[in-house]
Amino acid sequence: MAKIIFYFSGTGNSFAASRAIANKLRETELAPISQIRGYDIEKYETVGFVFPVYYIHAPEIVIKSLNNVKLNRSQQVFIVAAHGASYGYALSDVKCQLSKNNDVVIQEFRVNMPGNYILEYGANPLFYQKNVLRKAEKKIEKIVDAVLHNKPTKPIKPNLLAKLFRHNGDGKTEVFHKLGAEFETKDNCICCGICQEICPVGNISFMNGNVVWGNMCQQCMACIQWCPQNAITHPALKVHRKRYTHPDVSLEQLWRKK
Repeated sequence: MAKIIFYFSGTGNSFAASRAIANKLRETELAPISQIRGYDIEKYETVGFVFPVYYIHAPEIVIKSLNNVKLNRSQQVFIVAAHGASYGYALSDVKCQLSKNNDVVIQEFRVNMPGNYILEYGANPLFYQKNVLRKAEKKIEKIVDAVLHNKPTKPIKPNLLAKLFRHNGDGKTEVFHKLGAEFETKDNCICCGICQEICPVGNISFMNGNVVWGNMCQQCMACIQWCPQNAITHPALKVHRKRYTHPDVSLEQLWRKK
């Protein structure tokens, strides 16, 4: 049975979840969701989508990538939201987009991961991260079992926290592009190019020896979290905040699969 999982990941959480699911399902391809149009999706019997949650919603790039994607009812389709705090409306966002052009049954899952939005908070203590990741491993085992046996799942509706803060969340996502344009480099930047290579939407370029951010930022935090010199900053970033990347994901794994 041909299987594939499409993912979007900045600091490695969604990639790690995708890889763990793929390894347990066996003989499953992994691909960035931004490259979905390069695949003949109808040849796969099982198709999965794994994505993070940004301010209670699925990232813009995920929704846009799924526009006009063709699936058929004979395929098994599942979606997984990797979230730090609230999973919000992310699953509903993706399910709604997939349902626009497809008559398919969708299995819905969510898995809690360490938070990474450094513009508002720093990395959690290591003991807390390890605890969250241990629980995520157990949750992924349940997800795999449900996928392997094609078990029906109930719709995962937005929780109370998401409903209470929906207005705030919607307002935040509307200014992501503007926030992204405010990133800048400090004097210790060595122009190594890692930020450009790691950006999952190709939003970073070099101009006259300077790093330049465009207007497509998804706020995935890949550039600032993976910078080996800690040379990227932002007006909203407080100095004491610690950075986070998934401990079992390497820089090379993400940028090779960008």
